[in-house]
Amino acid sequence: MLMEQFTVQEREIEENRRELDERDAQLNSLSQSFNNATIVVQKLKEACHILQTEKHSCEQSLQEYAATKAQLILEKNTAMDTIDIYKEAQKGHRVGSIEYLAARLDRY
Repeated sequence: MLMEQFTVQEREIEENRRELDERDAQLNSLSQSFNNATIVVQKLKEACHILQTEKHSCEQSLQEYAATKAQLILEKNTAMDTIDIYKEAQKGHRVGSIEYLAARLDRY
């Protein structure tokens, strides 16, 4: 009877060891998964920072483009006005076209 109890206790101890080994393996697996997830989160943070930097740069480039475009449109309109003034002066529709031309050009 004592031997049977000893054998039963040995089996229980062995089963508990196997269960502990399984749980230890599961914890190790969870730990590795957590570490991998932490690395992925860090990479995502870095990627977000890079994207924010690129976004800022693109917004700045867009503002510069818009300002350049506005300046070019203004210069184009000024050139078109100057061409119109010269055409009017050449047609002789205005009295004293040279004075008229000079007065119009002084606006710019």
